[in-house]
Amino acid sequence: MKKVFNSILSLFMAFALFLAPVKVNAATGSDLLKVHYIDVGQGDSIYIQYKDYDILIDAGDNNMGDRVVNYLKPLIKGNLELVIATHPDADHIGGMDTVLKSFKANKIIDSGMSGTSITYSDYLKQVNAQVKNGAVYSGDSDMTINISNGVKLDIIETGDNNGSTNNNSVVAKLTYEKIKYLFTGDMEQKVEKKILNRDLKADVLKAGHHGSKTATSPEFLQKVNPKYTIISAGPNNKFGHPHAETINTLNSFNIPYYITKDLGNIIVSTNGTSLSINDDEVNVPPNENDVNLGDDTKSENPENPGDNPTPDSTTNSDIYIKNIDSKSEIVIIENNSDKSIDMSGWYMISTTGNQIFNFPDSFELKAGSTINLISGRGSNSDGVSSLKWSNSYIWSDTYDPGELYDSSNTLISSFGK
Repeated sequence: MKKVFNSILSLFMAFALFLAPVKVNAATGSDLLKVHYIDVGQGDSIYIQYKDYDILIDAGDNNMGDRVVNYLKPLIKGNLELVIATHPDADHIGGMDTVLKSFKANKIIDSGMSGTSITYSDYLKQVNAQVKNGAVYSGDSDMTINISNGVKLDIIETGDNNGSTNNNSVVAKLTYEKIKYLFTGDMEQKVEKKILNRDLKADVLKAGHHGSKTATSPEFLQKVNPKYTIISAGPNNKFGHPHAETINTLNSFNIPYYITKDLGNIIVSTNGTSLSINDDEVNVPPNENDVNLGDDTKSENPENPGDNPTPDSTTNSDIYIKNIDSKSEIVIIENNSDKSIDMSGWYMISTTGNQIFNFPDSFELKAGSTINLISGRGSNSDGVSSLKWSNSYIWSDTYDPGELYDSSNTLISSFGK
């Protein structure tokens, strides 16, 4: 009976928070700092606006680039003083190439992790173009960026050996006099625990990994002690974000939360002493390239089969993905037939990051044998029983299905869906 009562109480608290007025402690004054949590569906994009200083953290998925640009254009009069790409997952950097084509950046910071996806290649191309045009590039490390008197942004170094791209996210803390914001990318509990000794106290927390149960631990919340939490997630997303476990944890700490899928764009303003949430709105003109914000399928180049919904199970019994060990970064593919198969033109996709491995020309998988695709720092291959994907970490420790396609772009096998 006690469990039933607690469940009803949690549900009531969540419903009450949703119905509560969004405006709180209205911040006023001529020197407002505004943090815009832009509604990009199942992804992240955050715009920080203070006088003539503009910061963008992430830019949503590939189909959200134009939406972010349209949002920013009425607000930015010159350059983007700072651009941060928290990590190379498509739902964070997918729209960044479009943004960097539209605005000049003075400084660019990312996690330093590379990727093999078309999305990452497009992003890197525009970063290189910006650097040639005078932008300063930096991988994340402990640094303080002084924006103005009383306003600063601290980059919190989390280390470079945290496994998945999520756990190597750039973490940043924004301070305006007495008010602080914490931005976490897709950082999960593994790294939350690692940085508990840092100064994490913040009034506004951007929940890690879209409100996934793999982030926002009770210990982390106790350390940050936020007054409000913002969750960026798309409606009807296939991951179920935000997870009930995260909402229950926030409720247990009596922390109000605001979700982009429910409220759209969320603007948290401060004058350095008080906060206001959604005190004003930005009207974004519709764009013909916009899609349903609940559509979290990939929007890569048309020839990329990752754009299309795929079956949940193996479609060919002769050759299939036998296993994906995300922690060891090893994929095992087996040929269960009685003949060798030429895998020239075949490729493997990590669907979460949309990272692609192309099999070498003339590579044959012998009858009854397996091939290991390996990735991560220090990975090596012999070209026979194993092939090297990348020195980067490819697989997410949480949810990251894999798909195998043949040279005609036909799905052969999927694993982990």
